[in-house]
Amino acid sequence: ADIYNRNIVETRIGQDAGSFGAAALAAVGIGLWKDFEPVKTANRNGQKIQPDPQNHIRYERPFNLPAEP
Repeated sequence: ADIYNRNIVETRIGQDAGSFGAAALAAVGIGLWKDFEPVKTANRNGQKIQPDPQNHIRYERPFNLPAEP
């Protein structure tokens, strides 16, 4: 959040998102699920992380490159 100066919303799935997505594709592919509706149920928003403006300035300074001609 601080680096990009943007809000970040975590999900309940977190770092397992890739595995969960693969499992969801397989479940729909073999007919276990008729569609991806269970993904919406499982993937709820969690904690909202807001950027700290002072930290953002510290990250921004080292990358403040001159504009290219």
